[in-house]
Amino acid sequence: MAKITHLKYPWNGGWVGMLLIQGKKNILLDTAVEEAVPTFLKDALANAGLTFQDLDYVINTHEHEDHSGGNAAIKKIVPNCPTGIHVEGSHRYPFDFTLTDNMCVDGGDYTLRLLHTPGHSPDASSFLIEEEGVVFTGDSFQGSGAEFSSLILIQNPALYYASIEKMQKLANDGVYHKMYLGHEFVDQNKKLCSELNGKDEIIPFLEYCKQTAMNYVQFCREHRDMTIDECTDAIDDLYGYTKTPLMPFLRTITVSYLKQRIKDGTL
Repeated sequence: MAKITHLKYPWNGGWVGMLLIQGKKNILLDTAVEEAVPTFLKDALANAGLTFQDLDYVINTHEHEDHSGGNAAIKKIVPNCPTGIHVEGSHRYPFDFTLTDNMCVDGGDYTLRLLHTPGHSPDASSFLIEEEGVVFTGDSFQGSGAEFSSLILIQNPALYYASIEKMQKLANDGVYHKMYLGHEFVDQNKKLCSELNGKDEIIPFLEYCKQTAMNYVQFCREHRDMTIDECTDAIDDLYGYTKTPLMPFLRTITVSYLKQRIKDGTL
């Protein structure tokens, strides 16, 4: 049986999540940012009875800096530790191997399966520990936002919807029963959430993710003449989490993508 620890590195007033899987092989999913490695992550491994030399793999949910920014620092400590990511995300940093949907990594006494769940980004992936029925989703599913952004951050709503439906089906079929998130996102009860247990929590949360994105898309379609800033402010008033996001520069990202897709006729 694998031991699973959800690590939460304090970051910009919130936290960024990682998942440590211990078994015959030890795998770290995501690495937060560079400064997390010699402090928080070193201590977290020590608390688990490990050092960086005990890691067999480092694998990332996607290549955004807050989830893979610590890779290079780990590589300096253990150059032979293989790093991996979905093939769509192998551009920002060097990786030793890439994965595609449903590919597995052998943990010795457990199986780690990549589930491609794009939408937030092209490479966004979730990782299923099959024998435990546990999934780590990184930024793949964002409820209705977070403290650091107020709004959700997605690039492609069609892919986001498809990823949601894929994960709803797997939960309904009993493939997994626990979901760990990569940040604290707002759930269907308007509360900050870091994990969900059982399909009665997971499926409604995912449906709430989908409905939030659909609300954004509908508003952008109905208000094509609004500027990005005007549209962002209006969506934030209707659907945002906080008027004082910790990273306010992130607020316009999703609306920018949506308005461009509408202009191009791809949405």
